[in-house]
Amino acid sequence: MFSPVALLTLLCCTTVLLFGDRGAVSSNSITGDPDSGIRRDFGISVAESGWVYAAGMIGLAVSAPVSAHLSTTTNALRLVGVGVLFASAGSFCSAFASSFPILLASRVIAGIGAGPFISLASPLIDDSAPRHRRSAFLACLFVCIPIGFSGGYIYSTLIASIYGWRAVFLLEGMVMAPFAAIALLINNPNDISRRGCYSREDEDEEEGAFSSPSKTGFFKGITIILRLPALVLTMLALVCLNGSLGGFSFYGSKAAKSIFNLKSSTADLLFGGSTVITGIVGTLLGGMLLDLMGSNVKSALLLCILGVGAAAGGLAVSFAATSKLSSFSPGFLLGETAMFISSAPAIAVMLWTSPANLRPTALAVSEILNHVLGDVPLPVILGMMQQRWGNWRLTMCVCTAILGCSAAMFAFARCAVTKELVEWEEEVVVVAASGGCEEENVGLDGVDLEEPLMLSRE
Repeated sequence: MFSPVALLTLLCCTTVLLFGDRGAVSSNSITGDPDSGIRRDFGISVAESGWVYAAGMIGLAVSAPVSAHLSTTTNALRLVGVGVLFASAGSFCSAFASSFPILLASRVIAGIGAGPFISLASPLIDDSAPRHRRSAFLACLFVCIPIGFSGGYIYSTLIASIYGWRAVFLLEGMVMAPFAAIALLINNPNDISRRGCYSREDEDEEEGAFSSPSKTGFFKGITIILRLPALVLTMLALVCLNGSLGGFSFYGSKAAKSIFNLKSSTADLLFGGSTVITGIVGTLLGGMLLDLMGSNVKSALLLCILGVGAAAGGLAVSFAATSKLSSFSPGFLLGETAMFISSAPAIAVMLWTSPANLRPTALAVSEILNHVLGDVPLPVILGMMQQRWGNWRLTMCVCTAILGCSAAMFAFARCAVTKELVEWEEEVVVVAASGGCEEENVGLDGVDLEEPLMLSRE
């Protein structure tokens, strides 16, 4: 039997690899220095280099909803395996790209490979994790994001300095392939739950009140999701958060290099190392705090508000008001740590406020919004701003201001949860009285969230 811990381990390794690719693309050694890497070989500007990162996000935005829809009829872990296979192929193609358009196409393929993982990994973990440890398992998964991203920064700097940037992508493709094979070949008994608490197994459902995911199309699922204000507001908050994070990820080390007159390799190693430390501490702290606070939606949103708000303050002060690296570092480390505190709670909110059979769809919709409105356009826009202004401090302050918008959206979502509680719990009483589900399994605040499922109406 493939145990929950084994599944978590496999998905954590996959996380490190997929986000390591993003870190490599964002490093100075690949896209930052005009005298080396992709910018030298293809003769592109700093604004055009933003498209290398954006291309991967475009591929991800396309594949995430497709994967969510396919998960209703196909084993979710095998879909993740197919995705990693695409990511491996995209890395190989990137290594052998002979022109900038071919490189962009290769990055789209790599992004397509990340889509199934983004849509399906969190529901897989949420369903397979032991009771009372779901937040901790999710935190373990998401702590691998900064580890992978910063690891990509560091190893790409080391490999590219010796063998060139193409060797970075070649090595990625080789390492990803075995993990794709494992996900495709193993038998995982802990597939995503495909029925909500109120779904009926019988074909003759009472008046068709509740539907199974096989009868709920992707676009119909979206209409259900859009009727949940707390979920929608959380998605919008994540658009701002991920857009800002995408800007910091791609331009953070480049800004630090320019502001403090650092070498490219030094900036990458410092940025990567700080992201490892703050990512591990912040993500694990967020998961543990959420478990201590009771693993309910309002507590998760409170952590998001405090974390993102503190991140905005710390990063704004660091980029706007410091002149030395020694004075920049404390605020930057505090801001990054606070930002990562919100990682597990934010995903938990989406999992716990979505109908059980629509969790992959909710995550896919969130990813589409994140990329269409967030981390696809923002790196390009920031690159254009920097090219126009020539002021990294101002560019990074614009990026930081978006975090303030994210904190505000999380606050609105928390207010929406309070309003929705009365409506949902009144409906639960009616459904529970008819024998549809045990009342204690449904709720968002002050009740048991061992099975935090929402109503899924036709």
